[in-house]
Amino acid sequence: MSLKTPPKNPQAQALLTGTPLERKSTSVPSALREIGYLQARSNMWREIIGHYVGPYDPDKFFQDFMHVGTPFPNDLVLDDYFSQIPRKEPNMYDPLIQLAENPTLTPSFTFFNTSDHYDHQSREHKRWKPDISVYKASDASMMEDADKKTTHFDKLQLPFELKTSAIPFVDPPENCKGKAFLKHQFENDSKEGRRARGQIALVLAEMCARQYRTHAFMVFMNHKEVRFLRADRSAIIVTAAIDYRSDSQKLAEFLWRFSRMTDAQRGIDPTVRLATDDEIISAQPLMEHLPQDDKVRPFRIFKVYNGDGSVREVIGRDGPTEADSPTGRATRAFPVYDFDTSTVMFLKDTWRANVDGMEKESDILKELKDKKVRNVPKIVAGEDVPGPFQTTLSQNYAKESWRAGRIADLVTRTHHRFLEDFVGKHLCTFKNAKQLLRVVSDAFDAHDDALNLCGILHRDVSENNVMMTADGKGILNDWDLAKKIGIPGKDPPKPKVGSRRHPYRTGTWYFMSALLLRLPRKLHTVQDDLESFFYVILYHALQYLHHNKTEEDVERIILRIFDQCTYEPYPGQYIGGDGKQSMILTRTTLEKFIVTSNAPLTTWINEALYSLEDFHMYVLTVVQKYRRTNPDTPEHDIPMPPPPSHITLSSHAHFTDLFKTALDAPAEQWSDARRESIFVSRLPPNTKATGTTLFSSTNTTSSSLKRQAPVDDDNSDDDEDDDDEPLSKRNKSSTPVDTPSRNPSRASSSGRPSRKASKGASLGQ
Repeated sequence: MSLKTPPKNPQAQALLTGTPLERKSTSVPSALREIGYLQARSNMWREIIGHYVGPYDPDKFFQDFMHVGTPFPNDLVLDDYFSQIPRKEPNMYDPLIQLAENPTLTPSFTFFNTSDHYDHQSREHKRWKPDISVYKASDASMMEDADKKTTHFDKLQLPFELKTSAIPFVDPPENCKGKAFLKHQFENDSKEGRRARGQIALVLAEMCARQYRTHAFMVFMNHKEVRFLRADRSAIIVTAAIDYRSDSQKLAEFLWRFSRMTDAQRGIDPTVRLATDDEIISAQPLMEHLPQDDKVRPFRIFKVYNGDGSVREVIGRDGPTEADSPTGRATRAFPVYDFDTSTVMFLKDTWRANVDGMEKESDILKELKDKKVRNVPKIVAGEDVPGPFQTTLSQNYAKESWRAGRIADLVTRTHHRFLEDFVGKHLCTFKNAKQLLRVVSDAFDAHDDALNLCGILHRDVSENNVMMTADGKGILNDWDLAKKIGIPGKDPPKPKVGSRRHPYRTGTWYFMSALLLRLPRKLHTVQDDLESFFYVILYHALQYLHHNKTEEDVERIILRIFDQCTYEPYPGQYIGGDGKQSMILTRTTLEKFIVTSNAPLTTWINEALYSLEDFHMYVLTVVQKYRRTNPDTPEHDIPMPPPPSHITLSSHAHFTDLFKTALDAPAEQWSDARRESIFVSRLPPNTKATGTTLFSSTNTTSSSLKRQAPVDDDNSDDDEDDDDEPLSKRNKSSTPVDTPSRNPSRASSSGRPSRKASKGASLGQ
């Protein structure tokens, strides 16, 4: 069939000239998170600011990312081949599919209109609907007819987003040169532009979360222009706009090239494959370690590489946590079965920041093992994943002369995968208050050893990283943000020539120190981690033990201490910590807190607070003295010498004594009582009125909390489509939120804590 003219069959003609297609949304996500799609888009466009790199010349885009052995036949379609597509969005989908889905143009691929049907295997807060979904024909042939209108992110090869009224990017005018080019606002700041960029990132994020990908492509179209996008874990490359109505060749060439690339070129990770039935049967010992999850993911085979070139294969499947952002570390961690040793192990798969001064986590674990650091997981195997697409490319284009607009400090990321011998239990499953303190004390010993034996600072002490062994001992896990700062009392390591600081603040929002939350550019110090240990204990005491605070009290404490934040347009960061610092200095919000029948723990909390107060008073004194002679210096630039030895937080010693004193207390001072489930499992949704609260509620399957950015101020009149209906107005889930594994999130690139362990939030050490 020739593609020089549009198809002339009656069905195609009816699609091109017929009445608008009726759209009925089937999206009824549960209201566990009482936010709407507008809120989700608002969150995402803020997080992804400065991560769109463009406008790249389409021909160079094809050359760099879509090279195939055969040159594109320039006469394959007429220049106006796509000109007859209707200009209103709902009417565009099926005519575009008819024109694009042709064996000569896109062999072995099938296009479906999925604009009305979300993926039922997506989490409740991630039920996006690409307008057009492109699948391999072999995958599409396995779908029932009823499923062909349903989004399948696990099989999606290429999403199309069509927004006829939206212009997410604005190319510079031809006469724009030099500094004016860099000042040009490539990311359109209109309401529709921001929402479109948020939608683009959300779809790419879910596509990459449901598959194992090194990168992904997307097509964005409005009523006359098309752009091609390529996303990896560093940024998203965006081409210049092309008028596809008068220049149909470029869109045709993109589709032609895409259909002829290899799977690896299209972004499929060749080191991961689906497991066979026989392999799944042979991994039966793994089954008892799999977490409960109503969204079942397929079993996969993972290749784990060693530095000596050897490779081993393990089998496992993703757990309940999946990346919410298209960029960042996208960490996945879950139990696997190792065929070599016939044992269950723990696999971690992440896109590490490949910058000087940030060691590989596998190298950190090897050093901790060699120095006999207590209470840390033992590495079995692992290394960076080899291959041409296993290191991101987008960051390499940040300084190109064609790039317009502001840009984030993009990080090179390399795919890293390793095995540990430890499959832990979540901290929230502790049996009683004494075990809680014991487990955290064990993790504290690991932190102490790592610093004083290896000069390594963990930099992400949180409830997810303090874990329990099967016999109830504590382990400090997750060393991917750790950094060598030198052994106390010895000269710190010299930075490498040309090295730079990691551009993100590191940590998990709920458990980060007050100073890190208040000062995004602050260097991460030992005292920040020691303060984080305090918040881990306080949070679990509030949520899982009996005490003298009411449910309303605990909700207020979480909102004001753990959750408090405001968005600061400059420097484009979320700022927090005021509630924590106020609690430390004046006991505000946490007055006379008593853990019922657990006096040693109550004493530990009070004594630890006095130690934190001692340190924060020292910091305030240093700042005040410096400002007397340097009044214009920003607080984050004020030099902060290490606290002197009389400050109790100057080392691990004081907290170590507090742990020992409490754990040595007589048994009659401890109680075995604890709550059966989390005390406050649901927080009120944020409002535009305060701008300081953030969480809506926790998800029963992911067991996590998600911070919300303020919604666009002018969203009340939006009627773009029924996706914008708030979830709180839709059908509510009857599933009780009683899981004990609540998972406050790490900070993200803008400082907004994202749902899971992803990237950091601003300048760290």
